[in-house]
Amino acid sequence: MSQCNQASRKVRQKRERHQSISCVIVMELAIIYCVCLIIAAFHTPKGAEALQKADAGIPMEYETALFDASRVHTIDIQIKEKDWEDLKENALAKEYHDCTVVIDDETYHHVGVRTKGNSTLLQSIVRDWDRHSLVFDFSAFNASQRYHELDKMSIYNNACDSSYLKNMICYDMMRKMGVPTPLCSYTTVYLNGEYLGLYIAMEGVEESFAVRNFGHDYGQLYKPEQFDLAAILNGTTNSDVCINLEVLATNGSIEISELLEIPDGVVALQYMGDSLDTYIELWDSAIFKIGKNDKKRLVQSIKNINLCENLSDTVDMEELASYFAVHNFVLNTDGYTTKMGHNYYLYEKDGKLQMIPWDYDQTLGTVGAVGDQGDITSFINLAIDTPVLHTSMEERPMLNCLLKDENGKSLYHEALQELLDTYLYNGYLEEYIDMYVELITPYVEKDTTAQITMEKFNAAVESIKTFFDLRSQSIQGQLDGAIPSTTEEQQRSPETLIDASEFSSPDSGTFFDMIFPENSEIGLEDALRNLNLNLAVLINMLPVNHLIQLSSENGFFPKLVDFSFQLKSQQFGF
Repeated sequence: MSQCNQASRKVRQKRERHQSISCVIVMELAIIYCVCLIIAAFHTPKGAEALQKADAGIPMEYETALFDASRVHTIDIQIKEKDWEDLKENALAKEYHDCTVVIDDETYHHVGVRTKGNSTLLQSIVRDWDRHSLVFDFSAFNASQRYHELDKMSIYNNACDSSYLKNMICYDMMRKMGVPTPLCSYTTVYLNGEYLGLYIAMEGVEESFAVRNFGHDYGQLYKPEQFDLAAILNGTTNSDVCINLEVLATNGSIEISELLEIPDGVVALQYMGDSLDTYIELWDSAIFKIGKNDKKRLVQSIKNINLCENLSDTVDMEELASYFAVHNFVLNTDGYTTKMGHNYYLYEKDGKLQMIPWDYDQTLGTVGAVGDQGDITSFINLAIDTPVLHTSMEERPMLNCLLKDENGKSLYHEALQELLDTYLYNGYLEEYIDMYVELITPYVEKDTTAQITMEKFNAAVESIKTFFDLRSQSIQGQLDGAIPSTTEEQQRSPETLIDASEFSSPDSGTFFDMIFPENSEIGLEDALRNLNLNLAVLINMLPVNHLIQLSSENGFFPKLVDFSFQLKSQQFGF
């Protein structure tokens, strides 16, 4: 018995020694881990900080469902023929219609579907296409319905992008830089089983987006817009719109931004005084319900950015620097830094602002959305410290406050260099493009409704690669000081610019080139008839005094009335 007791005691002592050793090891590992966390807190690179910030959001199921971008998905829109015809006939109204949507073999009933877009919407209407860009609201007719936690999404028809790549690339760049960005992926789209083509699916910037990026305690979202062509042509916009008749007398190309004169101060976030009524376009653009305190808080933030005061409490400087680094790198000709002043979401919480990207099809060398850019070399070398088109830095205060602030400008330059180092110089972009070209080429070949030939697709892809090569050379030269970084200095030293005179993009062209494509048999009367415009709305946009002057000079007004009567006669069979 004593021998057994001794043996048991030895086993127990041995076990206790092992346990002690294990405890010591665990404690040492815990200490090492804590030390590493402390070190990391003081030595976190910028990119990692952005990722940590994004971790404040909550993962959503749809991230690995429809927005798994490694494959091409399938969407079938099942809708009654009369409802689809009504959607098309009243496309400018952008009203929801009831439909069933089958996404990758998952069926969702009573989903709201409506048209979306500006120039892309007009293209679809004028050409009498079924190939519309669309918005889906899963809760439009069933408040509790979601697609894997997603409330809203849209599908983009790629009508302005022969490469099918621009939104994908630009959004990927934004995400890589830590900017809260909508998810996107490729999908084939069918209408009642009939193939429409290859689209890009995009996450809606609504509640699901806010939770995914900012958590349940999210702030306010706005989509400022003064250039909603559908609302303008319907007469439902709050903006004061006037047709600029002067441009109609020119022999050159006409851009929509030149033809329609629309005040852009509120949408561009210019401070217009303390009266809340002045900012009605902002309040109408709110995604969530807002109150008087929300309005006051946002107006105060707008005042701060215009005065360049209290910026650390008003703007997320790192996020803003990253946003504008990408935005200006890709030369968005239809965004905040242009005469248009739109195509962004504004996020506000506790008075602090962030910019969220939206709609990047008019980028990567595409010229046209804001009219003549001058020579292509000046355009490709657009100065990084004054990167505005047909507007001024003062008229774009969100950008102006960033670059007038010493710290903000430094962060912006660092973000540009980070883009060069981590997106281009290491081969990432080339691999990204090649991967998606391989993925979508079979679908592009099949996509006859887009009227994009394989020759045009290949040319568009090559133009994007050439654009990045030229633009990166220019930006690196500007960061290094070899090329001036302001427009005024570049005009004094044009010999320093990177020569881009041989560059061209198959998607470049005026607004009217997009509406009336080359070799199209569509005429102006056809377009007006398909648009089903309200003449009273159009006449209301005409400057009366100028019309009287024109009428007395050359009989312009009688000619306009005669044309309008002929058009209405054709419509109603008079």
